[in-house]
Amino acid sequence: MNKYFTKENYAFLLGFIGVLIFALTLPITRHLTQSEFTSLEIGFGRGYVTTCAANAIYGKGINGEVTTVDPYFDQQKIDNFSSILDPAITSMIQINTVAQTSDDYFDSIHPKAKFDFIFIDGDHRYNSVKNDYENAAKHIDRGYILMDDYHMPS
Repeated sequence: MNKYFTKENYAFLLGFIGVLIFALTLPITRHLTQSEFTSLEIGFGRGYVTTCAANAIYGKGINGEVTTVDPYFDQQKIDNFSSILDPAITSMIQINTVAQTSDDYFDSIHPKAKFDFIFIDGDHRYNSVKNDYENAAKHIDRGYILMDDYHMPS
């Protein structure tokens, strides 16, 4: 486990990003009558948002799927992330790690594939963010698109 992705940091970050968990909980609450909730994350980073999404879905007691797309996945990142998750969560929530660019990912999925929640935090350059949003908008199912790519220079 690296020095940034520890159980202590994880606990702190869960408190720190309560707003994100709230944002994830809103669309999940709406889908309580559904049997599954699907979430897509563009840009994995250290896995904090993926962890929060899985926790939020699990916390509602429904099955779900979290797909996280990042061209820079390596086994250490995946192992660090996996070591944090409670096995009870992974028994209900399928987590897919996809080592592709967001463009390649969107090209690879069915045009009618839909997600309940999409979080965009990938390539922070303007054209990439714009492209991610345009692609995401085609695949949202009455849910929400949340972006964290607003503060970086073009």
